[in-house]
Amino acid sequence: VRSVNHVRANAVYQQLERDRDNLSPSSAGPSLALVGVREQRVTNFAIHGLVALSVLVLRPVLSRVPLAVLMGLFLHLGTSALSGNQMWERLLQTLQDPALTPPSQWKGQVATGKVTLFTLVQAVCLFTLFAVKSHPTVGVLFPLVIALLGPLRVVLERSGWFTAKDLAALDADDD
Repeated sequence: VRSVNHVRANAVYQQLERDRDNLSPSSAGPSLALVGVREQRVTNFAIHGLVALSVLVLRPVLSRVPLAVLMGLFLHLGTSALSGNQMWERLLQTLQDPALTPPSQWKGQVATGKVTLFTLVQAVCLFTLFAVKSHPTVGVLFPLVIALLGPLRVVLERSGWFTAKDLAALDADDD
């Protein structure tokens, strides 16, 4: 979460003016385009150094914090990192009325059924990774499952479930 927020904070955006004639009233107006990310390593070292220092120096104080408070903190950090995650956005869009879903890079390029299928495949992969990681004897195969994700993408394309254009739109980086 710290790393993602750090990259977002160092992102450089350029404001673009949208064509008001071709858009709906709700989407007209200025838009931001990602130009790049200011790269620097000082804050990464500072963040991790402060975490290490707090664990070493503040251990007696941290041991008095109730476990429920820590779990609530981690739950908050996890849920706050979900916004901007494409898989999460697609999961939410499968539960929404298609007419009310916000515009996205895959909407209009990929059929809704294929978006749902791709999201289902991603969810199955995620749950498989979690199950393998959680099992004490099978956990050593976690890197193998990660390595099989690339060939799975090729199989999805070659089987005809998705075209290369579909996968390119669904796997594209956020603009």
